[in-house]
Amino acid sequence: MRYGDDFSGCLNLFRELDMSETKRPVGRPSIYTDELAHEICERLANGESLIQICRDPAMPSRETIRRWCDESSQFCGMYARAREQQAHYFVDEMIEIADKVVEDSAAVQKARLQIDTRKWAAAKLNKAAYGDGAEKIININASSKQVADLTDDELAAELAKHGLKS
Repeated sequence: MRYGDDFSGCLNLFRELDMSETKRPVGRPSIYTDELAHEICERLANGESLIQICRDPAMPSRETIRRWCDESSQFCGMYARAREQQAHYFVDEMIEIADKVVEDSAAVQKARLQIDTRKWAAAKLNKAAYGDGAEKIININASSKQVADLTDDELAAELAKHGLKS
């Protein structure tokens, strides 16, 4: 035999057969396009999880999407808005779950778990709309004054604009 019967002979055969120029890349395509970015964000906003989206062979991996967020502020902004919209989707879904539940103990428990999970996710994805009161985000436009420089009445007025009490 030309290459011998040992391991090194087999290794030499594989080296000769190496077709590195014609090898296909491993994994899914990771080429960023606006259309692909919009599809990912649309699917997120419509309640699909990133895990579900990435199971689609036409979609990039989660790692690729995270890398896109790091590399593109435009995509990162779209992704963040899609996650905020996903929170709104979850809230709509909670209402449907609650309205459809039957008076069976197991069904009620399942519905409660589904709703609690979505409430938690909505609060994490969109704190301004669904977070705890302590986490409510507000912007105070006090012209050139710092918040610390506002009088008690000015601060109360700004908080009242956002539905908060001082």
